[in-house]
Amino acid sequence: VTLLEILTGDRLPRERGKMRFHKLQNVENALALLKRKKIRLVNIRNDDIVDGNPKLILGLIWTIILNFEISHDPEGQASAKANLIDWAKRATRGYKGVDVMCDPLLI
Repeated sequence: VTLLEILTGDRLPRERGKMRFHKLQNVENALALLKRKKIRLVNIRNDDIVDGNPKLILGLIWTIILNFEISHDPEGQASAKANLIDWAKRATRGYKGVDVMCDPLLI
C-alpha cells in the first residue's frame, strides 16, 4: 500500500489491525487503485495476495514495475523492452559479475 501511495501520489484508506479481513481490505484498496489508474490486472484477487500465491504476486510486481518504472519515458521514444534493459542495467550497476546484455534485434 505504501509503495503504491509513493508511486501514484494518492492516499489509500487503511484498515488497522493484523487479522485476515484487515489484510484483505488493504489489498483490495491497493488493487482498486491500480484499476482506477487503468492498469490491467488479470486474475489477481486480494485473497491470492494475502494467501501468498507466488505466481500471482510476481505477476502483480511485474505489472507495477512495467507501469510505473519501465514504461515511464518522458520523451516517449523508447520501447518498454528497451526501458526494461536500461532499468536492469541501472539496477545492477555496481554488482560484481553482473553484466546485463541484450541482443539489439530483441528491442
